[in-house]
Amino acid sequence: MLLVAAATASAQDGTPSQATNTSPAAPLRLGQAPDEAPAVDPIVIPFELLINRPMVRVTVNGQGPFGLLLGPEEQQSRIDPELAELLKLRQPEAGQPMLTIDVAFSPKYSARVPIAIQDMSAVAADLPAPLRPRGIISLSTWSDELVTLDYSRWKISIEPGVLPEPDQTKVFALNDAGELRLPLSLGGEAVECHVDPWFPAALLLPTTAVEEGQLAGEPRDKGTIATKAATLRVHEGRLATEVVLGPFEVKTPFVLISESAAIATVGTPFLARYAITYDIVNGRVKLERPNKEQTRSRN
Repeated sequence: MLLVAAATASAQDGTPSQATNTSPAAPLRLGQAPDEAPAVDPIVIPFELLINRPMVRVTVNGQGPFGLLLGPEEQQSRIDPELAELLKLRQPEAGQPMLTIDVAFSPKYSARVPIAIQDMSAVAADLPAPLRPRGIISLSTWSDELVTLDYSRWKISIEPGVLPEPDQTKVFALNDAGELRLPLSLGGEAVECHVDPWFPAALLLPTTAVEEGQLAGEPRDKGTIATKAATLRVHEGRLATEVVLGPFEVKTPFVLISESAAIATVGTPFLARYAITYDIVNGRVKLERPNKEQTRSRN
Protein backbone atom coordinates (compact mmCIF):
# COMPACT_ATOMS: atom_id res chain seq x y z
CA MET A 1 0.00 0.00 0.00
CA LEU A 2 1.40 3.39 -0.96
CA LEU A 3 -0.41 6.52 0.05
CA VAL A 4 0.94 10.05 -0.29
CA ALA A 5 -0.43 12.61 2.14
CA ALA A 6 -1.02 15.66 -0.02
CA ALA A 7 -1.29 18.15 2.78
CA THR A 8 0.38 21.44 3.66
CA ALA A 9 1.68 22.84 6.90
CA SER A 10 3.16 26.21 7.73
CA ALA A 11 6.92 26.53 7.33
CA GLN A 12 8.98 26.93 10.48
CA ASP A 13 12.43 28.33 11.05
CA GLY A 14 13.20 26.01 13.94
CA THR A 15 12.23 28.43 16.74
CA PRO A 16 8.89 27.43 18.31
CA SER A 17 6.21 30.09 18.32
CA GLN A 18 4.45 31.07 21.53
CA ALA A 19 1.62 28.63 20.79
CA THR A 20 3.98 25.74 20.08
CA ASN A 21 4.09 23.05 22.75
CA THR A 22 7.65 21.74 22.89
CA SER A 23 6.82 18.88 25.27
CA PRO A 24 6.34 15.42 23.71
CA ALA A 25 3.65 14.76 26.32
CA ALA A 26 1.12 17.18 24.85
CA PRO A 27 1.36 17.72 21.07
CA LEU A 28 -1.02 20.23 19.52
CA ARG A 29 -3.05 19.59 16.41
CA LEU A 30 -2.81 22.50 14.01
CA GLY A 31 -5.55 25.00 14.67
CA GLN A 32 -6.13 23.73 18.22
CA ALA A 33 -5.69 26.11 21.13
CA PRO A 34 -3.64 24.80 24.07
CA ASP A 35 -6.65 24.76 26.40
CA GLU A 36 -9.00 22.95 24.02
CA ALA A 37 -10.09 19.38 24.75
CA PRO A 38 -8.88 16.76 22.24
CA ALA A 39 -11.22 15.54 19.54
CA VAL A 40 -13.49 12.69 20.60
CA ASP A 41 -13.60 10.87 17.27
CA PRO A 42 -10.49 8.83 16.49
CA ILE A 43 -8.17 10.06 13.78
CA VAL A 44 -7.27 7.27 11.36
CA ILE A 45 -4.20 7.42 9.15
CA PRO A 46 -2.95 4.83 6.64
CA PHE A 47 0.55 3.44 6.97
CA GLU A 48 2.70 1.17 4.85
CA LEU A 49 5.46 -1.31 5.61
CA LEU A 50 9.10 -0.65 4.77
CA ILE A 51 10.77 -4.06 5.02
CA ASN A 52 8.08 -4.91 7.57
CA ARG A 53 8.60 -1.68 9.52
CA PRO A 54 5.56 0.65 9.87
CA MET A 55 6.08 3.89 7.96
CA VAL A 56 3.96 6.92 7.06
CA ARG A 57 4.43 9.29 4.16
CA VAL A 58 3.94 12.85 5.34
CA THR A 59 4.71 16.44 4.49
CA VAL A 60 7.01 18.29 6.88
CA ASN A 61 6.78 22.07 7.21
CA GLY A 62 4.87 22.05 3.91
CA GLN A 63 7.48 20.07 2.00
CA GLY A 64 7.56 16.45 0.89
CA PRO A 65 6.17 13.87 1.08
CA PHE A 66 8.85 12.07 3.10
CA GLY A 67 8.85 8.57 4.55
CA LEU A 68 9.06 8.52 8.35
CA LEU A 69 9.10 5.34 10.40
CA LEU A 70 6.72 4.94 13.31
CA GLY A 71 8.75 4.13 16.42
CA PRO A 72 6.63 2.53 19.18
CA GLU A 73 9.77 1.93 21.25
CA GLU A 74 11.61 5.15 20.35
CA GLN A 75 11.73 7.81 23.06
CA GLN A 76 12.49 10.70 20.69
CA SER A 77 11.31 11.67 17.21
CA ARG A 78 14.13 12.60 14.86
CA ILE A 79 15.00 13.50 11.28
CA ASP A 80 18.20 13.01 9.32
CA PRO A 81 20.66 15.90 8.77
CA GLU A 82 19.89 16.09 5.04
CA LEU A 83 16.18 16.62 5.70
CA ALA A 84 17.03 19.17 8.40
CA GLU A 85 19.18 21.07 5.91
CA LEU A 86 16.36 21.01 3.34
CA LEU A 87 13.99 22.40 5.98
CA LYS A 88 16.61 24.97 7.08
CA LEU A 89 16.68 23.59 10.61
CA ARG A 90 19.69 23.49 12.92
CA GLN A 91 20.26 21.53 16.08
CA PRO A 92 19.62 23.96 18.96
CA GLU A 93 22.42 24.75 21.37
CA ALA A 94 22.22 23.90 25.04
CA GLY A 95 19.52 25.89 26.78
CA GLN A 96 17.60 26.65 23.58
CA PRO A 97 14.05 25.33 23.00
CA MET A 98 13.68 21.92 21.33
CA LEU A 99 13.06 21.99 17.60
CA THR A 100 9.52 21.26 16.44
CA ILE A 101 8.19 20.49 12.98
CA ASP A 102 4.70 20.59 11.50
CA VAL A 103 3.90 17.08 10.24
CA ALA A 104 0.85 16.62 8.00
CA PHE A 105 -0.19 12.97 8.30
CA SER A 106 -3.26 13.35 6.08
CA PRO A 107 -5.24 16.16 4.45
CA LYS A 108 -7.26 16.51 7.69
CA TYR A 109 -4.70 15.94 10.41
CA SER A 110 -1.41 17.59 11.30
CA ALA A 111 0.60 17.77 14.50
CA ARG A 112 3.57 19.65 15.87
CA VAL A 113 6.28 17.15 16.69
CA PRO A 114 9.38 17.86 18.83
CA ILE A 115 12.42 16.42 17.06
CA ALA A 116 16.17 15.97 17.21
CA ILE A 117 18.51 15.92 14.22
CA GLN A 118 20.38 12.63 14.04
CA ASP A 119 22.10 10.43 11.51
CA MET A 120 19.70 7.73 10.24
CA SER A 121 22.15 5.51 8.34
CA ALA A 122 21.92 2.73 10.94
CA VAL A 123 18.12 2.61 10.61
CA ALA A 124 17.04 0.25 7.82
CA ALA A 125 20.70 -0.17 6.89
CA ASP A 126 19.67 -3.10 4.69
CA LEU A 127 18.20 -0.60 2.22
CA PRO A 128 20.13 1.59 -0.24
CA ALA A 129 20.40 5.19 0.98
CA PRO A 130 17.76 6.66 -1.42
CA LEU A 131 15.11 4.26 -0.07
CA ARG A 132 15.77 4.73 3.64
CA PRO A 133 13.32 6.64 5.84
CA ARG A 134 14.09 10.30 6.49
CA GLY A 135 13.19 10.18 10.14
CA ILE A 136 11.26 8.55 12.96
CA ILE A 137 8.02 9.58 14.62
CA SER A 138 8.02 8.41 18.23
CA LEU A 139 4.67 7.39 19.70
CA SER A 140 5.57 9.71 22.57
CA THR A 141 4.18 12.36 20.21
CA TRP A 142 0.77 11.15 21.42
CA SER A 143 1.73 10.20 24.96
CA ASP A 144 -1.56 11.54 26.33
CA GLU A 145 -3.67 9.59 23.83
CA LEU A 146 -4.16 6.01 22.72
CA VAL A 147 -2.36 5.04 19.50
CA THR A 148 -3.39 1.83 17.75
CA LEU A 149 -1.30 0.24 15.00
CA ASP A 150 -3.76 -2.04 13.22
CA TYR A 151 -1.53 -4.34 11.17
CA SER A 152 -4.56 -6.17 9.76
CA ARG A 153 -5.74 -3.00 7.98
CA TRP A 154 -2.55 -0.92 7.84
CA LYS A 155 -4.18 1.90 9.77
CA ILE A 156 -3.12 4.06 12.73
CA SER A 157 -5.85 5.24 15.08
CA ILE A 158 -5.31 8.13 17.52
CA GLU A 159 -7.91 8.89 20.19
CA PRO A 160 -8.25 10.04 23.80
CA GLY A 161 -8.36 7.42 26.54
CA VAL A 162 -6.37 5.14 28.81
CA LEU A 163 -5.95 1.38 28.91
CA PRO A 164 -7.04 -0.61 31.96
CA GLU A 165 -4.56 -2.22 34.33
CA PRO A 166 -2.58 -5.09 32.75
CA ASP A 167 -4.42 -8.42 32.97
CA GLN A 168 -1.85 -10.55 31.08
CA THR A 169 -4.63 -11.58 28.69
CA LYS A 170 -5.16 -8.55 26.45
CA VAL A 171 -3.43 -5.71 28.29
CA PHE A 172 0.26 -5.93 29.14
CA ALA A 173 2.84 -3.67 30.78
CA LEU A 174 5.78 -2.22 28.88
CA ASN A 175 9.17 -2.61 30.50
CA ASP A 176 11.38 0.33 31.53
CA ALA A 177 12.80 0.53 27.99
CA GLY A 178 9.29 0.84 26.50
CA GLU A 179 9.40 -2.70 25.07
CA LEU A 180 6.65 -5.29 25.08
CA ARG A 181 8.00 -8.52 26.54
CA LEU A 182 5.70 -11.57 26.66
CA PRO A 183 6.34 -15.14 27.78
CA LEU A 184 6.62 -17.49 24.82
CA SER A 185 5.85 -21.16 25.45
CA LEU A 186 7.66 -23.60 23.17
CA GLY A 187 6.75 -27.19 23.83
CA GLY A 188 5.71 -26.21 27.35
CA GLU A 189 8.99 -24.42 28.11
CA ALA A 190 8.89 -20.67 28.76
CA VAL A 191 11.16 -18.37 26.74
CA GLU A 192 11.46 -14.60 27.15
CA CYS A 193 10.18 -12.89 23.99
CA HIS A 194 10.41 -9.32 22.68
CA VAL A 195 7.48 -8.20 20.50
CA ASP A 196 9.47 -5.88 18.23
CA PRO A 197 7.49 -3.81 15.65
CA TRP A 198 10.70 -3.21 13.68
CA PHE A 199 11.80 -6.85 13.45
CA PRO A 200 11.33 -7.96 9.81
CA ALA A 201 10.77 -11.70 10.46
CA ALA A 202 7.90 -13.52 12.16
CA LEU A 203 9.73 -15.37 14.94
CA LEU A 204 13.38 -15.68 15.96
CA LEU A 205 14.40 -18.25 18.57
CA PRO A 206 17.67 -18.78 20.42
CA THR A 207 19.21 -22.13 19.55
CA THR A 208 19.21 -22.98 23.24
CA ALA A 209 15.40 -22.75 23.31
CA VAL A 210 14.88 -25.39 20.59
CA GLU A 211 15.12 -28.93 21.88
CA GLU A 212 15.72 -32.09 19.89
CA GLY A 213 12.60 -33.23 18.05
CA GLN A 214 10.96 -29.80 18.02
CA LEU A 215 11.97 -29.14 14.42
CA ALA A 216 10.42 -30.89 11.41
CA GLY A 217 13.57 -31.62 9.42
CA GLU A 218 16.96 -29.95 9.32
CA PRO A 219 17.13 -26.14 9.40
CA ARG A 220 18.76 -24.41 6.46
CA ASP A 221 21.13 -21.45 6.40
CA LYS A 222 19.34 -18.13 5.75
CA GLY A 223 22.32 -15.79 6.04
CA THR A 224 22.01 -12.86 8.42
CA ILE A 225 19.21 -10.74 9.83
CA ALA A 226 19.39 -7.44 11.72
CA THR A 227 17.82 -6.93 15.12
CA LYS A 228 17.99 -3.75 17.18
CA ALA A 229 20.81 -5.27 19.19
CA ALA A 230 22.96 -6.88 16.49
CA THR A 231 23.18 -8.60 13.10
CA LEU A 232 22.77 -12.34 13.60
CA ARG A 233 23.57 -15.42 11.55
CA VAL A 234 20.33 -17.41 11.29
CA HIS A 235 18.93 -20.74 10.10
CA GLU A 236 15.32 -21.40 9.13
CA GLY A 237 13.25 -24.39 10.17
CA ARG A 238 9.68 -25.47 10.72
CA LEU A 239 8.60 -26.21 14.25
CA ALA A 240 6.88 -29.51 14.92
CA THR A 241 5.37 -28.15 18.12
CA GLU A 242 2.96 -25.41 19.06
CA VAL A 243 4.05 -21.95 20.08
CA VAL A 244 2.01 -19.86 22.51
CA LEU A 245 2.83 -16.17 22.84
CA GLY A 246 1.01 -14.84 25.88
CA PRO A 247 -2.59 -15.88 25.16
CA PHE A 248 -2.00 -16.32 21.40
CA GLU A 249 -1.29 -19.68 19.79
CA VAL A 250 0.62 -20.32 16.57
CA LYS A 251 0.72 -23.81 15.08
CA THR A 252 3.95 -25.24 13.60
CA PRO A 253 5.32 -21.98 12.18
CA PHE A 254 8.49 -21.44 10.21
CA VAL A 255 11.03 -19.80 12.50
CA LEU A 256 14.52 -18.41 12.41
CA ILE A 257 17.07 -19.85 14.83
CA SER A 258 20.30 -18.21 15.95
CA GLU A 259 23.06 -19.28 18.29
CA SER A 260 23.74 -15.63 19.09
CA ALA A 261 20.17 -14.64 20.02
CA ALA A 262 19.73 -14.01 23.74
CA ILE A 263 15.92 -14.00 23.70
CA ALA A 264 13.11 -14.79 21.27
CA THR A 265 11.84 -12.00 19.02
CA VAL A 266 8.46 -11.66 17.32
CA GLY A 267 8.16 -9.25 14.39
CA THR A 268 5.63 -7.66 12.09
CA PRO A 269 4.73 -10.78 10.02
CA PHE A 270 3.39 -12.39 13.21
CA LEU A 271 1.42 -9.21 13.97
CA ALA A 272 -0.30 -9.15 10.57
CA ARG A 273 -3.67 -10.22 12.05
CA TYR A 274 -3.44 -8.05 15.16
CA ALA A 275 -3.83 -4.50 16.38
CA ILE A 276 -1.58 -3.11 19.11
CA THR A 277 -2.84 -0.18 21.17
CA TYR A 278 -0.22 1.85 23.03
CA ASP A 279 -0.92 3.86 26.19
CA ILE A 280 2.52 5.44 26.43
CA VAL A 281 1.98 7.59 29.50
CA ASN A 282 0.87 4.58 31.56
CA GLY A 283 3.32 2.11 29.98
CA ARG A 284 0.62 -0.30 28.76
CA VAL A 285 -0.32 -2.03 25.52
CA LYS A 286 -3.33 -3.97 24.34
CA LEU A 287 -2.96 -6.78 21.80
CA GLU A 288 -6.07 -8.05 20.04
CA ARG A 289 -7.54 -9.20 16.75
CA PRO A 290 -9.79 -6.47 15.30
CA ASN A 291 -13.41 -7.27 14.51
CA LYS A 292 -14.38 -7.13 10.85
CA GLU A 293 -17.17 -4.71 11.77
CA GLN A 294 -14.73 -2.10 13.10
CA THR A 295 -14.34 1.14 11.18
CA ARG A 296 -11.74 0.79 8.44
CA SER A 297 -10.76 4.40 7.84
CA ARG A 298 -11.44 8.04 8.53
CA ASN A 299 -8.83 10.31 7.03
